[in-house]
Order: sequence, then C-alpha cells, then structure tokens
Amino acid sequence: MVYEEIVSYVEKNLKKTAAKESKNHTAVEFNILGEGEGAFYVEVKDGIAKVEPYEYYDRDAKVLITGEELVKIVSGEENPAESFQKGSFNIEGNINAAFEILSYIKAPAKKTAAKKTVKAEKKIVEQTKKKNSKIAKDIKK
Repeated sequence: MVYEEIVSYVEKNLKKTAAKESKNHTAVEFNILGEGEGAFYVEVKDGIAKVEPYEYYDRDAKVLITGEELVKIVSGEENPAESFQKGSFNIEGNINAAFEILSYIKAPAKKTAAKKTVKAEKKIVEQTKKKNSKIAKDIKK
C-alpha cells in the first residue's frame, strides 16, 4: 500500500461515534516505516475524531509501525496489545493515549465470515450429537 491508501484506510475505519465518548484531547502521530512511508496523526478533541496527513509536534504519543502491520491491526487480523508485546511496533510517549486511539480505529467485522463460522460450529455440534447417540445405543446393546 502507498501512503495515501494507508491514511485513507485509517480514516475510513475511524469510529467517530466511539470517539464522541472521549472528553480528553488526545493526539497520536503514526510514522509509517518501509512501504508507504510517511507520517499522519489521529486526533480526538471535544469528542470529534479526525485524521490528518501531517506530523503533529504537540502529540501525546508517536507510533512507529509498518503500513502492513497497521492494516493488520485495523482489520482485526492482529490484536494491538499482542502485536506491541511481540515488538511489531513501538510507541514513544503516552502508551495509554496510543492504545486509546488504536481502539477507535477498527474495520467492521465481516458478517459473512462470522455466519460461516457459526454454521460450521452448528454442523460440528450436530455431527457430534449423532455420533454420541450412536455410541450410546451401541453401549446399551
């Protein structure tokens, strides 16, 4: 992904309704490393969230991350806390502010994948019930 696509993806998935609950002013700069290199920031002020394609010098935190890793976190493919613990990205400054902002950036869950998972689980439960029923009948005989 190029820089503009990364910024656009984050902006598209910024949960502005979740940010409305925030009474704090929080600004986090994201420095994209490697492919798509560049800096942008996410700011929540008076319950309004926005993404701007600039550096932010009066920030609460700076996140140093690859574009690929950020996309994985936003898409829900990676958990931000686990990713941070693995060393997949670094935070300079207020860690709580960085994770607060990351909590506002989430892509919507894919309903079709969730429905397929539920269907598959139901099928497994039914198959298990049938097998258990057959085993119970064989034991009685």
